[in-house]
Amino acid sequence: MNGLWLVARREISTQVRTRAFVIGLLVTALLVAAVSFLPRIMNQGDTYTIGLVNSQQLPLHAAAPEIEFEWRKFADEAAARQAVLDGDLDAALVDDRRVLTDGEIQTELGVLLQSVSREFKLGAAGVAIPPLEMQSVGADTRYEAARQGIATVLVLLLFMLLMGQIVMVAMGVVEEKGSRIVEILLASVRPWQLLGGKILGLGVLGLINLVTILVIGLAASSVSGLAADFPPGMVGLVVAVVVWFVLGYAFFATLSAAFASLVSRQEEVNTVLTPLAAAPRTVFAIRSR
Repeated sequence: MNGLWLVARREISTQVRTRAFVIGLLVTALLVAAVSFLPRIMNQGDTYTIGLVNSQQLPLHAAAPEIEFEWRKFADEAAARQAVLDGDLDAALVDDRRVLTDGEIQTELGVLLQSVSREFKLGAAGVAIPPLEMQSVGADTRYEAARQGIATVLVLLLFMLLMGQIVMVAMGVVEEKGSRIVEILLASVRPWQLLGGKILGLGVLGLINLVTILVIGLAASSVSGLAADFPPGMVGLVVAVVVWFVLGYAFFATLSAAFASLVSRQEEVNTVLTPLAAAPRTVFAIRSR
């Protein structure tokens, strides 16, 4: 294994000292941090649509002037229930006592309905009022949008990192082959050591990029408040991303090096990698759908 680690250390030390790697890592970290703060910067206030069934409209806007509320009246509970399930309503207030939601109600809207309803009824009756009964009429969809967004971002991240790293592997193979330096290297190490060391070394660089993106993204999301919308199990999800990157890189990088060994000029690398690049793109397209 000494020859393999020797080649891997050579790849790591050579690439880490380049300006392209350092600048690229810093720019990536800044972009990830900026994207994490983007939803907070662009947030112009939420909008909720609430149905009414034998209920009075509550003065929610007075309690939260930055939020827009749209009220719709329904003749019966069945019509309001169907509107909630269809996604036309965020919630429906029935008989001034119950709130119908699709899954668990959003924290912000739930707190507003409870507090304003009790104050409104207390002012009218002058007696203690029980809290609203929250009733879900559908599956728990609290984190559905968050899961879809995170899955899309992580799949795109894996796709970009895998494609970038396997191209680097292919370019390195062709460069060494074209400059005849591979003949000198093969006099000291075996072919499998040269191939394995190159894949291992460049894989470590890709792993550094991935870990940097994940750490900066999670840290910036915590500071910006975006992490509050994350679904449970984010630690396991991050670990799974790292594992899938390692497995995917090992597979595609090996094929990339094999395909690149068939040509002698860097201009021909894209041609031989076309069938290989089609596989991750197909997987990404299927996952996005």
